[in-house]
Amino acid sequence: MLYDTFSEGIWIRRMNKRCIILGVLIMLVSGLLATFAIEIVVLSETKYGKPVQTPAQSIIPEAGGKIGTVRSLSFFEIRLHPDGGKIFSDPIDFALDTRGRLYVLDKWKGRVFVFEAVSLRLLTSWGKKGRGETELAQPLSLAVNNLGEVLLADYSQHLIKVYRKDGKFVRTIVPRFEGKPLKILPTAIAVDSRANIYVADENTHSILVLDFKGKVMNRIAVKEGERKIPQSIKGMAVVDDLYLYTADAERGEIRKFTLTGKPLLTISSKSKSEKAYLKFPLGVAISKKKKIYVADSGHFRIAVFDQDGNFVKELKWQDRRHQPLVEPIKLTFDRKGNLFLIDRRYRRILKIPSHYIN
Repeated sequence: MLYDTFSEGIWIRRMNKRCIILGVLIMLVSGLLATFAIEIVVLSETKYGKPVQTPAQSIIPEAGGKIGTVRSLSFFEIRLHPDGGKIFSDPIDFALDTRGRLYVLDKWKGRVFVFEAVSLRLLTSWGKKGRGETELAQPLSLAVNNLGEVLLADYSQHLIKVYRKDGKFVRTIVPRFEGKPLKILPTAIAVDSRANIYVADENTHSILVLDFKGKVMNRIAVKEGERKIPQSIKGMAVVDDLYLYTADAERGEIRKFTLTGKPLLTISSKSKSEKAYLKFPLGVAISKKKKIYVADSGHFRIAVFDQDGNFVKELKWQDRRHQPLVEPIKLTFDRKGNLFLIDRRYRRILKIPSHYIN
């Protein structure tokens, strides 16, 4: 009897150990499934100039999440070079030209990468880091005008450098007022169809409007009553040659002006709506339907507003654990309404088809 009781006790202890081991294994497998079986987003990596559909499981953690209420999203990304290495070190700004080419500025490399916007095929790259006449020391912003020129705002050299689309240096623009050069700290630039240049100057806390040669034609002072607002404009967009939109990172504001400088709208971080609150917005763009899209980097999302500044929706990428998968810092639309954005989190460019965001 004693032997049977002893044997039964050993058997029970063995079964308990097996149950514990089995439970641990189940927990491990569940953890792996939670990591890999997140809501799948089909990504495409651009290899050898051709977007190649890549199994989502092979590029976790980027391959999961959602955008708004859409549970499955297909988009393209530019992240890998044809040789297999990463293209970008610090993509900070980009612009589309009228021929459908995408110009991406890499701040760390001091280099511009040129892609075909439809296929995302890498066409060429040019530029060099340095403080020489043709080099870039601390480029923060990029714009492309209708004359076929690429303009780059160099913060530490206090000027704007102009290149042809093939990378050949053309000239340097130093803003001049009444014949005297101005020392600027350009954080963002934009252009209109007349090749006028809009420069967000951190030195004077204003937006300088320059002609083609750099002469100051107007100054848009950002004021609150009689007091200047300390601002840090990181993104600008000229729309329909009528309006200028600015993204002020420090103040958490989106502002709309006429091109002559008359203020029309302010979307403020002081908004009573929790969803409308902006935290370090770095970019702004206007869709074909005239919605205002904001790269709200502090909240890892794109916030969307109507023309009156009312909050409409947010586009947000998360996994099942609500961890952000995208940190948008700049965004723009092509003529077909496709959305391009810079994701600082994974140093890549994303292209989202128009039917996923409208």
